[in-house]
Amino acid sequence: MDDFAVLSSLVINLENNLVFLSGVDDELGISLQDHLSFKLGSLMARYPGVPLIFIRLTHFDCKPLVKQILSRIKL
Repeated sequence: MDDFAVLSSLVINLENNLVFLSGVDDELGISLQDHLSFKLGSLMARYPGVPLIFIRLTHFDCKPLVKQILSRIKL
């Protein structure tokens, strides 16, 4: 990280950055998190009302988005 700062004249703010891991075992994840000094982030985000997940969406996952769309088209 020091090399990045020297080359770019930018300093990484460790308080405002997260590391996102997928497909690694817990031991490796903890090791990477400790080495990078970043907090561990979560991939469960929502866009627009639908969770961003990597499995097949269910009716329950899409229900908030459908409700939002229906509320906008009702007169």
